Amino acid sequence: MPVFIAPKPFVKIAKNSFGPLFSTHNHSPGITECPNGDLLAVWYSCVDEGGAELCNVASRLRHGATEWEPASPFWDGADVNDHGPKIWWDGKSTLYHLVRGRDENLMRKSTDNGVTWSKALVMQPVGEFGNQPIRLADGTIVITNDSRQCSLVFSHDEGKTWGFNDVKQRASDFRPGGTGFRYPGIHAPILQLADGRIMAFSRNDKPEDQAKFDLKTPVSYSGDLGKTWSYEASEFPAISSVQRAAMIRLSGGGILVCSFTDQWSDWKNRKGMKFKSKSGEFTGYGMFAAVSFDEGKTWPVRKLITAGGKEHSINMIDRVMCVISDTMAEPCGYLSATQTRDGNIQLVTSKNHYVFNLAWLKALPDVP
Repeated sequence: MPVFIAPKPFVKIAKNSFGPLFSTHNHSPGITECPNGDLLAVWYSCVDEGGAELCNVASRLRHGATEWEPASPFWDGADVNDHGPKIWWDGKSTLYHLVRGRDENLMRKSTDNGVTWSKALVMQPVGEFGNQPIRLADGTIVITNDSRQCSLVFSHDEGKTWGFNDVKQRASDFRPGGTGFRYPGIHAPILQLADGRIMAFSRNDKPEDQAKFDLKTPVSYSGDLGKTWSYEASEFPAISSVQRAAMIRLSGGGILVCSFTDQWSDWKNRKGMKFKSKSGEFTGYGMFAAVSFDEGKTWPVRKLITAGGKEHSINMIDRVMCVISDTMAEPCGYLSATQTRDGNIQLVTSKNHYVFNLAWLKALPDVP
């Protein structure tokens, strides 16, 4: 049966809060299921994204509950900009928290559903972790890194030690058909294809880089743990600042990508995408989901992620409001997704939590 639960805020911080939590700016979330069934979301809270006050905060949706708990402090290095936190459950007993510090990257673990955490392990190289970790078929844990020194950071021993392929001196031809040492742009979600390669969807910010891919999101492939990559232009529109895509492997084998129809930096000139409805086709705008059943070759399932209905406003990030309707979804946000053991997809933007399943994605909406 189709499941869709209308968006609810998971970022709950008191108005005018000025430390240790900040109501000014809350962004860049990660979400995971805990072994006990709770959902745990982490993100950064600050006044200035470049400031030393920036810290990691978290909220929990307890198993069976319908409302997220108020946010609470999660990690805060003294006088350090703890940027871009990621949270991940390895599917066994361990949660991983990864974050960029000042002169190093850090990782810590929890084996009691996030109640207590290990001492932080220093990792290199320094650079914001691009998106959520994954586990390869051979057991290797891999996460993207936005530094110029590498594209992937990986562990072969359950996070005890981490390595990377240092390729900072190599050149790349960042265009379709080109090859190089890393994927184009930043913030790439990844997964492993059936043939063993890693596939990444990334974000280009500069107009000249977007033009190379004809204003499409780049899709990149590596078969050697990030030593080399090949590039193509995907069929999905390019995204920009204040936007980050999410991608996960579904339990049935399909691949889910969540992204946006238009760049937030050029939202006033938005063009939207075509989506199917019960009565034909319509043009939709904002956050959408696409599903592939053939390892990313085609994406037959595409749906606007919106509660629909008559036009109404919701809060999408900090104090920014947006209009939601049958044809309009949230236009921006950093997305993070996980599929829980009940089959539901848990998707967060920079403010809101959505719940839906594959049956809902396949069902055509009733849009005139």
